[in-house]
Amino acid sequence: MKFGERLRTLRIERGLSQRTVATAISVSVNAISQYETDKRFPDQDVLVRLCTYYKISADYLLGLTDIHRSPNTPGEILSGIIDSQQHEAIEKIIAMLTEKEK
Repeated sequence: MKFGERLRTLRIERGLSQRTVATAISVSVNAISQYETDKRFPDQDVLVRLCTYYKISADYLLGLTDIHRSPNTPGEILSGIIDSQQHEAIEKIIAMLTEKEK
């Protein structure tokens, strides 16, 4: 799926109009239309505003991943790298180190 298709799908899934999105991220309705039809690509600032507005990762919009959003917490980040047992072990080590500092 191309950038414009992903952007359009996000908007439609949320039941939003192009005008609503355009107003929210401070661009013209025409710009949103052109982004959605791949006639124009947003600059970096607008791309960041789109990602923030939709709460998604730029990687998703750019077609680098099918995961809609980036992990926000260390736990979410680690969940894709280590299994739950390893995560628990790391938490125990951190707790032990924290206790020793006190």
